[in-house]
Amino acid sequence: MPLGSAGRLPPLPSTGRRSSPQRRRKSPALRDLSQQSRQAGVAIEDSRAEIVDAHGVRLIADGRKLSARIILISTGGAPVLEPDIPGREYAITSNEIFDLPALPKRMLIVGAAISRFEFAAIFARLGTDVTLVTRGENVLRGF
Repeated sequence: MPLGSAGRLPPLPSTGRRSSPQRRRKSPALRDLSQQSRQAGVAIEDSRAEIVDAHGVRLIADGRKLSARIILISTGGAPVLEPDIPGREYAITSNEIFDLPALPKRMLIVGAAISRFEFAAIFARLGTDVTLVTRGENVLRGF
C-alpha cells in the first residue's frame, strides 16, 4: 500500500458503519433473547448508568434511580474509537475488520481481550505481520 503525505498510510475507505452504541443494530438472536427476557418478567433498561450506592444505579438517559438487592452489570462490549486523537481516521474496530478491501501487509492490534489474540493469530496465519500492544503485563486475566 503506498504511503500518503508525511509517510503515513492513507485512511481506509469508510464502510458506512459506526461503532457507537447509538448506532448498534441488534441481531435477530439478540432481539429474540430480549423479547423472551421481557416475557419472563425481566426489566431491560437500555441506558448507560452510574452506580450510586451498594444497591442502586442512576440511569444517565433520564436520571431515574433503580435499586435492587443484586445489581448485574452487563457492559455490552461494543467497540468505540475514543478519544478523538490524531490518526484516529486510520483506525478500525473489530466490526470493520472483515470489510477490508485487501489483506493488510502489516497490522497493529491494541488491547488484551481474547478477541484481540484471536484476530492476531488469524491474520498472522494469513501472512500479515501483526503487532499486538497491551497496556499491562498481565494479559488474558482469568484464563
